[in-house]
Amino acid sequence: MIFRLAWRNVWRNGRRSLLTGATVACSIAFIMGALCFLNGFSKAIEEDLLIKSGHLRVINKKYLKKQRVLSLRSAVVGAPALAGKIRELPNIRDVREQIVFGATIDTDGEHQYPLIITGFDVQRAGLYERLKQCLYKGEVASLANPRDKKAGRIVLGRDAAQRLGNVKVGQLLVILATGRHGSLCARDFILTAIVDMEAPNLDLMGYAPLSDVRWLLDMNNTATDIIIYANSAKGLRTLAKQVRSICKDQSLVVQPWYDVGGVGAFINSHYRLGGLVALLILFVAAVCVSNTMIMTILERRGEMGLLAALGFDRWQVVALFQAESFLIALIGVLPGTLIGLAVCYYFETVGIYWGNFTAFPLRSVAYGKLEFSVWLWAVAVGCGTAVAAGFWPILQKTKLKPSEALRCV
Repeated sequence: MIFRLAWRNVWRNGRRSLLTGATVACSIAFIMGALCFLNGFSKAIEEDLLIKSGHLRVINKKYLKKQRVLSLRSAVVGAPALAGKIRELPNIRDVREQIVFGATIDTDGEHQYPLIITGFDVQRAGLYERLKQCLYKGEVASLANPRDKKAGRIVLGRDAAQRLGNVKVGQLLVILATGRHGSLCARDFILTAIVDMEAPNLDLMGYAPLSDVRWLLDMNNTATDIIIYANSAKGLRTLAKQVRSICKDQSLVVQPWYDVGGVGAFINSHYRLGGLVALLILFVAAVCVSNTMIMTILERRGEMGLLAALGFDRWQVVALFQAESFLIALIGVLPGTLIGLAVCYYFETVGIYWGNFTAFPLRSVAYGKLEFSVWLWAVAVGCGTAVAAGFWPILQKTKLKPSEALRCV
């Protein structure tokens, strides 16, 4: 009965109810868009960062301090054995070794270009799958199937290939680098593929199998990083303690992915900004709903007295007006969902251009990711805010005694 009366009362002033429902619809749409974007943004960040640093990485303290100069003398000694012990821990999905070093590439015997190269284990998870997904030209699968023992294999990011003078797949490149012991090393590498990683930090690098890099740099038993992938991102602090207990070398540190280069602070700042925008949207919706309910109550004080005279107690009257608030909010659910889906579709297909983040391995274009929970949260928060915003003014304005309210009839 209460909902029947509430539905009838909603349309007594249809224009006002529709305007309030439109406010709720806009709040639902904007919340859907914000949650969709933050959902996709956070997952893209995690995917990109896990490629470079995993959930955890074991690294030498001296190498961490001199990371900009990529000093190979501060590498992790006994990396294969240490990686094998870490794989035996619970909650470990995979462990891979990598060597990140600076080199000079000779493209034609006359032109030389600086380049940072990552040597990675092709048989392990993470980077190899991402390179195959981002293939632009050539064949990444050939990294796992060596054809020429005399020459190594290398994959270049699209930006790196352009800086090297638009090199072509199959071209022979000479890589010169300083080995672990300070001696000059050189070897021929065949360009097997060019990839578009969508992140400037990753597209300016080269990628080569760990075996070829170790042969070049004479680092058979060492690595600059040991990258650890966990089954779950939860409990990384505990997992880090377990890894530290295995590392007998006191010069080694275990670093979670969100501590790499201030990435955690960068992500948190964007989440705070998104939360602030959502609060502003909800505040506007709450003010509009509260204003509507105050005006409705002031116009119907006589009706409240009549209801009280007919036997309705105060809380039944409050429930009636709360039901009106809920029904007005429901009016905005369908249009809000449709508008929100359009906004989410734009974020998923077009995205937002962030610029070139050279400090972090982040993509230039951030895309959203729509899930059912995003819509559910948007509707629940939008409707919940509308109902909650109307409760206090309704409670205050229904304190009138029946005799006083009936005077307004």
